[in-house]
Amino acid sequence: MATIVLIDDEINALRMLELEIRAAFPDLEIIGTFQDAQKALDLVNAKQPDIVLVDIEMPQMNGIDFVNNMTNPQTRVIFVTAYSQYAIKAIKANALDYLLKPIDSDELKTALDKAIIQLNLPENQLEKILDKIDNSAQGIVKIPTSNGYAFLDKKTIIYCKSDSNYTHVYTENRSFLVSKTLKFIQDLLPEKDFLRVHHSYLVNTFHIKEYSRKDGGFVILSNGETISVSKSKKDLFN
Repeated sequence: MATIVLIDDEINALRMLELEIRAAFPDLEIIGTFQDAQKALDLVNAKQPDIVLVDIEMPQMNGIDFVNNMTNPQTRVIFVTAYSQYAIKAIKANALDYLLKPIDSDELKTALDKAIIQLNLPENQLEKILDKIDNSAQGIVKIPTSNGYAFLDKKTIIYCKSDSNYTHVYTENRSFLVSKTLKFIQDLLPEKDFLRVHHSYLVNTFHIKEYSRKDGGFVILSNGETISVSKSKKDLFN
């Protein structure tokens, strides 16, 4: 049975996590729930749980420092945060995943499923399985992340935004940060369906609902977002 420790200084958030995990993962043993990060760290280093789910913004010791002081590099880490700016730090800390508050039940289940799959499969066997999944497969794109791959239905990707050497990927039901450039992501996606409307933006033409010439030109996407269109790309909409 896989083991997990939960750490969050907010008692209501901690209780909700515990209830959801017990209901959805009865075979996952919760060996500790903590509001105090130092007490949690003592148990984690003593018991070496398979999974740690830890809030980033906590008093005395934040989640990043917590993970940096863990002694078992094999423990799968899932960060929880109310602040999206911590995503890059989460990736650099080799987190398996990170979840934004308020936590979506489906996203929590997806993150824990991913952790359990990694625990149950030898690393070399898992890599062989993932390598067999081709980016050209009908409807699916395999995007590399810091800890493996994200498998996305191409139609659900609304747009991608460059952030230096990282890329924010926005889909119909989630968003996440990839430690790859926008050009790298663009090369993975079909050119006929994805349009580089701006140096910093790649949009799915399926999700473009309107083009406006106002304010220099912008597109309105299916999720209500407005994305600027660069001067060199305006001819595409004429």
